[in-house]
Order: sequence, then structure tokens, then C-alpha cells
Amino acid sequence: MVTFNVAMGLLFRKPFAGLIRSTFANNEYLKHFDVIGLQEACQNDRAAIELFRGVMLRTHGRVYEHLVLADAQTTDSCRKAQVILSRYPIVHAGGMQLPRIGAWRSAAWVDLKVGADTVRVYNLHLSNRNGSDYTPLQGRWRQGKIVLEHWLDAKQKDPRLRGIVLGDFNSMGDLWRPSRRELTIAKYSQSMTPNLRRYVPTMFVPYQSDWIFSSGLKLRRSYVVPTMYSDHFVVMADYSF
Repeated sequence: MVTFNVAMGLLFRKPFAGLIRSTFANNEYLKHFDVIGLQEACQNDRAAIELFRGVMLRTHGRVYEHLVLADAQTTDSCRKAQVILSRYPIVHAGGMQLPRIGAWRSAAWVDLKVGADTVRVYNLHLSNRNGSDYTPLQGRWRQGKIVLEHWLDAKQKDPRLRGIVLGDFNSMGDLWRPSRRELTIAKYSQSMTPNLRRYVPTMFVPYQSDWIFSSGLKLRRSYVVPTMYSDHFVVMADYSF
């Protein structure tokens, strides 16, 4: 599993496209990735999406896609979306419009058929600010709670279902103590397993903003891979049943 905020694909063209492609095809921790969640990918300028589709097609010979816009009514030059790309077939899919906290945000979800099992994967993007409020803790929790409750409801209906919630949580609740986990991360950690137990920055600035939470899966390893292609680093986690 991989999560990556592509920052609207600002650097996903020449001369960087080849470097990015090489990173994801050859990096020890990223090569052969099965599923990736992209945040802030442009639906109407698919350079970033197509780059990752290409890597997966060359590796696996197939790729399945699901995309949910952050704001279906936007007229911005970049129609931001949360995108899930998978080597495994998508058997069900949906999306959620999250409360507007400064800006519209969304979450995409898919059910993946992995052998005889079904894995539900969510890809979310929570708000980084609300006007002049740069730490909207309660607002982010209002957004994140919708996704978490959606997962817990699905798990209650089908106890055999396994789940992943990944994405850009923008968890920068304490600007002076960045290692302190804010409300949303604490709440998720009560119901799911976080990919990283200790503090590891996932951005150029020292914040742990990007996460992968799991339920019903065994975490084998997780790494943060620094890159220069976005203000966010790449976060990966390997799981087994």
C-alpha cells in the first residue's frame, strides 16, 4: 500500500517524469507496489495519474482505477481528486463528500478482490486550514469521523472484511510539538492499527501528515520515502493476511 499527495501534479512532467517513474519502479521499498492512493491529483490533467498507471501496467500488466472529486462543482484549472489505483479488481466503489472546512474535501473507497478475500481501501484528504485557523482540529475530526464510521459500519455488517484507510490527514495540530498526535490520529489509532508507531515526518516541514491505518491485516513493514516531487513524502506499508 502506498499513499502520496502529488501536489496537483506540478512536477509530474519532463524533466521530472522520468525520475519519478524510476523511483517508483526501482526503489527498494516502492517497486512492485499493488495499490496507491493519490491525493490532489488533477482529474482534468491526468499527467500524474497516467504516470502511476504506466508504472503499474508495466509491473502487473493491469490496473484498476477509481476517482472521486474533492469538489464536483469546481471550475479551477485543476479539478482535485482522490484516486485509487490497484492491481486487484475493484468489485465495489464509492465516495464521500466531507464537510467543508476551509475547502471542500473528499474520500474515495473501493472493495478489492484479493484472492478469496475482500479488502476495503479508503483514500482521504482532510483540510489543512480553515481561513486564518491553521490548526482546525475539530474540523478535521468532523471530516475524518465520517470515514472512520463508514468503515466501522462496514466491518460490523461483515466481520470478515479487512480494511485500510490511507491518505493525507494534514495532522499538524501542534505547530510547536509536531510529534504530538492530534485528535483524529488518536481516534483512528483506537480502532485501527497505524503504520508507524513512532514519529517520522512525512513532509519537508517536520509534520507527520500522511498515514496508513489497517484492520484485519498483519503489518509487515512500513517506510517513509523522501522525494523532491511534492511537499509530501511517499509513505508505504506492506501487509499480509
